[in-house]
Amino acid sequence: MQIDVEALSVEQLIRLQDQISKQLEARRTKASSDLAQLSLYFDKSRKPLKKRGVKPGTKFAPIYVGPAGETWTGRGKTPCWLRHQLAIGADPIAFRIKEDRV
Repeated sequence: MQIDVEALSVEQLIRLQDQISKQLEARRTKASSDLAQLSLYFDKSRKPLKKRGVKPGTKFAPIYVGPAGETWTGRGKTPCWLRHQLAIGADPIAFRIKEDRV
């Protein structure tokens, strides 16, 4: 439905403007209500996100011990002493700390 705005009188244009304003307000109210309902739904159904990983600065027990008493937790970059030992053919399991030594 197209309206020829040029052909309407001033009174008709004012009535049309009032109708448009009422229609816009009704749609705005409905959209706001729908949004409020969705907000309530998502607030109830959403579970809090679990934090992943470990907090910075957390201390870990060493897992590996080197020939000179150096220790490594097994996290991060492989230390030089272990890289050197692996390069000459050593078994990394040989450097693991035994349960009774901890």
